[in-house]
Amino acid sequence: MRGVMLDLGRVTERRSYYEELLPWLAKWGYNTIHLHLIDDQRCGLRFPRRPELATIGAFTADEMRAFVEQAGRLGIAVLPEIETLGHAARITSHPKYRHLCEKTDHPWGFNAICPAHPETRAIITDLLADTAEIFPHGVIHVGLDEVQFGNCPRCRRRFGKDAVAWGRFAAHAAWVQEEVRKLGRRPAMWADHIVAEPRLRKLFQRDVLMFNWDYAAEYSSRNAELLLDAGYEVVACPALVRASTRVVPNAGNIANLRNTTARSLLQCTRGKGVAGMVNTVWAPWRYLPGVIDYGLAFAAHLMSAKEENADLAAEFAQDFYGMRNGRRVGAALVALYAAAPEHRIYERIVCGEYDHEPFTREDRRQSARLAARMTVVLAALQAERPRIRSHRERYDDVIVSAEAIQAVARFGAAGRRKSAVRDARAVYRRAVKQWACDRWPKDTMRFGDPRFPTSAESLLSTLRRLA
Repeated sequence: MRGVMLDLGRVTERRSYYEELLPWLAKWGYNTIHLHLIDDQRCGLRFPRRPELATIGAFTADEMRAFVEQAGRLGIAVLPEIETLGHAARITSHPKYRHLCEKTDHPWGFNAICPAHPETRAIITDLLADTAEIFPHGVIHVGLDEVQFGNCPRCRRRFGKDAVAWGRFAAHAAWVQEEVRKLGRRPAMWADHIVAEPRLRKLFQRDVLMFNWDYAAEYSSRNAELLLDAGYEVVACPALVRASTRVVPNAGNIANLRNTTARSLLQCTRGKGVAGMVNTVWAPWRYLPGVIDYGLAFAAHLMSAKEENADLAAEFAQDFYGMRNGRRVGAALVALYAAAPEHRIYERIVCGEYDHEPFTREDRRQSARLAARMTVVLAALQAERPRIRSHRERYDDVIVSAEAIQAVARFGAAGRRKSAVRDARAVYRRAVKQWACDRWPKDTMRFGDPRFPTSAESLLSTLRRLA
């Protein structure tokens, strides 16, 4: 399995975006698209049995069937995922289902749908049945990551001594997995809770396909080994875009891709039971679509290459943008990813602090260095734009993203004075225009997660703040 996960559960892009991406994914070497269909913010598929959950841009069942068929003709299987316990705020925020919410005060908004309520099982049964009818893939992914329970009296009455978090989780997860088997499919799940709680590794049947995500730059294969030793088959899951990514993939994301793929390939060659890899791309509100195109090609290359191709970026630019010579643009793309700020300094620049640590002179110094690097990157990108023959709108996504980082850097270098970024309003207008090329202009997610209105995670919310 050489897959890419697309996050329709956070932002559902225009159908044309996914359809036009398909042949390129096939060309780059992917054979699987993992569709993360529902999460706290959005539901990217209009489930026939629960149509009220659908959000802006959601595929109809027939549109999704057509997409799956189109992908199949290119040799790409489409693997569906629905959340069945945590990340359930899209369900529990609906007026019909608010009573199912496990209320928590988790700072990042982690949550759960009440596993003891009979309506929960009815909803999940319907979602799984629709998923099996729409997607022919032999695997259905049921989420089960980052679950945060509240103090639910109903759960305590039902589960008794097993009302502790891991006991509640195990009982519900085992039921969901069995529902998938009844549909003639193989269950898959995220492995974070299984890795963290050794007792859980013994409780599930070994047909459960474990998606092991680890987004650290220095990826450790130890967790995969724990799952493999327990008898599970494993899919390794690095991230091109994760919670700490801002505007464009950064050096930490690239290091994570390199280490995860290299060590997972080694496990594959040793016959360890690693079924493959899925490059996860989370929370599209953080970036414009065109800025990840090179990253998608790069990750696919790493999943199968014996050695990394040093000319890949230039070859990508030449092929994807229709250039005669892609070396300068390729070098600019590599430099853009390498320069992109990590989230802590980014938040301190934009918001004045991160995790109670204030903006300091060191942040100002690093901002000045970043501004200088982005000046070089932008000069190359803008100079080469007249030579772009294909995907010009997507190329403009890259330019606007570089302009946004430069604006943030100049703001920080000036001690957070807005007078240093008088052009931020113009960059913001260009970013809004670029958003609408592949996304729905009125999607409120363009300004990030509404549960965290002060967040600087969104590219557009950052630029609006600076403007």
